[in-house]
Amino acid sequence: IFSFVVVGVNEKGDEREAWRFRCPSMDLLHEWYFTIRHALAAGGEMEPFHYGLPLKDPRTDLQFAFIPPAYLFRFALLDRAIIYNFQGVKMHTSADPAGEPEDAVLVIGDRSLYIFRLT
Repeated sequence: IFSFVVVGVNEKGDEREAWRFRCPSMDLLHEWYFTIRHALAAGGEMEPFHYGLPLKDPRTDLQFAFIPPAYLFRFALLDRAIIYNFQGVKMHTSADPAGEPEDAVLVIGDRSLYIFRLT
């Protein structure tokens, strides 16, 4: 079961309500999360995606990437970062290049490229 929490706040930043959604699949979680997030942003209850920026970076004409809901907690510090790519990859370590590759996440931003191990 996959779950996410949506918290409503007022103008002072005080929490008003919190809803927990549980979904049987990742696809259903993505569908509900993005639908609810768009509705709350349209009603002024939540920051819009990319904090009101257009879908593409006007400096480079590259489309902004979303952090998938399943990774939001782990990558919360990247919430306001400019990200063009966020994807899962397999990574070989220099200690054992012939060994099994590790799961990792590749993040490409406007100033840096990051590779995070998922161990």
